[in-house]
Amino acid sequence: EEFNKLPFTTKTGNGTKLLADIQDKLAASLVRFKNVLDAVKDEVFQNENRFTTQTTLPHCCDKPGTYVYDPKFRKEVDFSTACVTKSPSSTSEAKYPHNTVSDIMKMQYDQNKNVLWQHYGTLEGVSIIYPSTYWNDCYNYDPRFRSPFAATASPKDKDVVILIDSSSSMKQISGVTSKSKMIIAKEAARTVIETLNPNDR
Repeated sequence: EEFNKLPFTTKTGNGTKLLADIQDKLAASLVRFKNVLDAVKDEVFQNENRFTTQTTLPHCCDKPGTYVYDPKFRKEVDFSTACVTKSPSSTSEAKYPHNTVSDIMKMQYDQNKNVLWQHYGTLEGVSIIYPSTYWNDCYNYDPRFRSPFAATASPKDKDVVILIDSSSSMKQISGVTSKSKMIIAKEAARTVIETLNPNDR
């Protein structure tokens, strides 16, 4: 009864119009996000021949320098630039994106603050991330083993079956590391699972 005593105003509205307004706003927001993706994609295509084995962009593995905590990103970041990583399995010939890709990512964020992390990964295992941030374990990061990359590289849905040998030979130490063959097999299976997209089985 106390709620009934509170002042209120009865509003009547057209549900169809309200739904249409929501749809229009969502559509406009998605178009703006697509424009961000297209701008980065166009910059990559235009400057791919300028990619080099050296970069002046900071490495995400480097200790924090001018990073400031941002509540939206929930991390310390540097909005002035992107940072780069290179997979430990990449060759020395792996090329880094040109600095203009970082510039475009920054411009897109300045124009649309709803955009969060921007990533671009190459087939060679190099990744550029905006805004720049410090990763504790970035030396083990490989964009090729992440589900967004795998879904783009192989867009068709996949049926996956993982079989692991459980014989006594799997307890032996691997010739590559000090880990047993079973541990390496489980890590490989986990990596495969992490690359699956929601429609894979």
